Amino acid sequence: MTIAGTTLDRCTRCGLCLSSCPTYLETRMEHDGPRGRVWTLLAAVRDGDAPPTVDPTFWDCTGCGLCVAPCPTGVDLPAELDSLWSALNRGGPAADPGPPRPPASAAERGLEAVRAQAVARLRRLDPELPEASGPTAGAGPLIAFSPYLTALRPDAPARARRLLTALDGGGGPTEGHEVWERWAAAACGLLADDGRPADDRRAVEALRRATPGGSTVVLLDLAASRLAAVLAPAGVEVLPLPRYLAQRHPGRWRFEPATGTELLDTAVPEDDWYAPLLDTLPEDHPRPVLLPRRYAGVAGRDLQHPRTVASLRRQAEGKGRWLDGRGLLTADPRSLARHSTARFYLEGLHHD
Repeated sequence: MTIAGTTLDRCTRCGLCLSSCPTYLETRMEHDGPRGRVWTLLAAVRDGDAPPTVDPTFWDCTGCGLCVAPCPTGVDLPAELDSLWSALNRGGPAADPGPPRPPASAAERGLEAVRAQAVARLRRLDPELPEASGPTAGAGPLIAFSPYLTALRPDAPARARRLLTALDGGGGPTEGHEVWERWAAAACGLLADDGRPADDRRAVEALRRATPGGSTVVLLDLAASRLAAVLAPAGVEVLPLPRYLAQRHPGRWRFEPATGTELLDTAVPEDDWYAPLLDTLPEDHPRPVLLPRRYAGVAGRDLQHPRTVASLRRQAEGKGRWLDGRGLLTADPRSLARHSTARFYLEGLHHD
């Protein structure tokens, strides 16, 4: 294990990240925050050790990314977490290193079943598809979405296509677009989180080959956000759907949240997902308020390390208790499975 090519050695121990970290806010212990985890990794490099044996709470990090923006030197702990997880699983999914997973709620069991089915489906993709038929440059934006969205809201991609067709003009998606969308779903990070870095790498490389330079990619859900980093080397513009609508079609669409929607699910950054929606509401319309940052950890990675899974379950349960039946507007399809009062933002979008 080395730190060459990483951001770890930029950490100055200033502590600006701590107030944003859900696991630190949960325990107020140094080793449960970004600063402690960075220095755990640096100690592992120094001692030639592996983090799971240095500190058992290292893998409680959910990779939510809230620590990245406050960091003045650009340390990206979630990216380092992804790299380490891939290294541990280089030969295939590693045996569970750690304590048994705690019992899951019915909602978590349902979400984990969705994840397992999605992983199995993604691994069956034909690697020749992108070369056979890729999308055409200039044929309108490409839309990308996670496997969670198609499993929990199967009509969401078609709804988004209708909206974009009405606003952008042109015809519907071609076969090349549909093939591209399948590879985009595979490259969202779910395969990597499952401990299958080779499958993830194959999907990422295929997606980059299939994406025309200069394209615009519109993200439909928060769980697809990792595609922005995946497609950065291809010179592609990647925007969440609300931000795309605000930039390209101001005044031509509106947002009508479901009655009783009191709270906004936490997103990073919320300005790209929720602010464009709320800006369209009349001044006298009740505005949902953002959930406390300490509940943002459940919008992070889905690493299948037992400690990460346990941390996610614990935080999801706390978030559910805090909601207490109140309506939740979300861009994260995983919240739809975890919380019965969650409503997906796309359902409130309309064109004028």
